[in-house]
Amino acid sequence: MNAHIEKRATGFLQVFRWSDTYMKALALAIFMVFAMLLFGSTATDWGYSFDIQGHRGARGLKPENSMIGFQRAIELGVTTIELDLGVTADRVVVVYHDRALIPTRVRKDGEFISEPVLIKDLTYEELQEYDVGTIKMPEVWPMQLQLNDVRIPTLKDVLLLVREHNEQSDNKVFLNVEIKASPLAPEDTVPVEEFVALVIETVRKTTMDKWVSIQSFYWTALRMAKDIAPEIPTVALVSSTNFTDSAWTDGLSLIRFGFDIARMAAEIKARVISPAETFVSTSFIERARAYGLQVIPWTINEAERMIELIKLGVDGIITDYPDVLIDVLEKLGMR
Repeated sequence: MNAHIEKRATGFLQVFRWSDTYMKALALAIFMVFAMLLFGSTATDWGYSFDIQGHRGARGLKPENSMIGFQRAIELGVTTIELDLGVTADRVVVVYHDRALIPTRVRKDGEFISEPVLIKDLTYEELQEYDVGTIKMPEVWPMQLQLNDVRIPTLKDVLLLVREHNEQSDNKVFLNVEIKASPLAPEDTVPVEEFVALVIETVRKTTMDKWVSIQSFYWTALRMAKDIAPEIPTVALVSSTNFTDSAWTDGLSLIRFGFDIARMAAEIKARVISPAETFVSTSFIERARAYGLQVIPWTINEAERMIELIKLGVDGIITDYPDVLIDVLEKLGMR
């Protein structure tokens, strides 16, 4: 349970001072539902023992960040779909990993494009001329199905897909959406404040704010998200390149925080810290726990490494192969 929710729950129970264990458990369950409705939640807040996050849907199996990939992730049984966002020239929030269309992963008129094209320079209608169903070197992802006529979806498309699933199933699915903006190349996207506002507006219009978390390596975007929508959980992404550069961490200096990345993430009111797997250790997890943070590393694809991280105590894993992670959890008796 997240620390701030747990604190509220404890106070709630102390008011009634019930001696009956069952009644306390019932009251806690009722409060958790109330807290999630009020503050938003993650998969582990909801009650899942482990957060199975499908990276870009199910990148190892289907075209990344595609509707068919997101549907496959849901069918496999992920608890969270992880995806990436951009904004078009006519201010439509779309799902794509990079700030520009990448030549090795995008075709137009049947041919791979020769130069990157910034998403912010294309209208949504123009963006639909590009096909993202194949990659230039399919041997890199031998299990990924190569398809023709796969178009870049809107965030709204994906939100409605998950909303429909959640309305029909007890196995709820969450969304972890990434703001793909850079303080080092602000001209590559719409202004970050507008980017964040458009994402939150889209989430709220589809009434999916209780099922979404917002992540970014650019922590200023997370602070802006919290200012606009304090009820939506934020996820502080950490890599070897962003955590020592205050341009990425909203002006926060690692030295000032005693080289404690978890403390920095807590400062911007993140709910989750999501590091590259090389950061994860027992001490890292302990520090995160001290600040009420969940730990969900990226992107782990080997079963052996998944097992190591699970035994260390991570709260979830982001993977290109959710089927492999699900198999690991089943073998460990955690499904």
